[in-house]
Amino acid sequence: MDFWTALFLFLAGVFSHQLGSYLFMETKKILFFNDVAFGSLRIFKFVVEASEMMNKYKYEEMEKNKLSENEIEKEKDNDRKMLLVWKEVAITGIKQMLPPKMRPLLRFNNWEEAMILLNSRDTKE
Repeated sequence: MDFWTALFLFLAGVFSHQLGSYLFMETKKILFFNDVAFGSLRIFKFVVEASEMMNKYKYEEMEKNKLSENEIEKEKDNDRKMLLVWKEVAITGIKQMLPPKMRPLLRFNNWEEAMILLNSRDTKE
C-alpha cells in the first residue's frame, strides 16, 4: 500500500469516526431532552389533576357553607381561567427549556396535544 492510499484511508477513518460520534451524541441529546420534556409533562399533569381535585373539595365546602350559586360559579370560572393560563405557561416553559435547535422536534403545541402524546406514550411503556 502506497503512502497516498494509506493517508486517504486514515483520513476517511478519522472523518467517519467524527461523523459517527456527532450523530451518536445528537441522538443521545434528542433522547435526553425528549425524556426531560415528557417527565416535566407528567409532573405538570399531576399538578393539574391535584388542583382540580382541590377545587372540587373547595366547591363542596362552598356549597356546605351555603354560598350562593352565583358566587360558586364565579369561583369555578376564575379557577378554570387560572388553570388554562397555568397550562399555557407550562407548555411554554417546556419549549423554552429546550435548546433552540430542538424546539421544532416537539410534537405538541398546546396542553391537549401534549396530554394525547403523553397518554399514548405511557400506554406503550
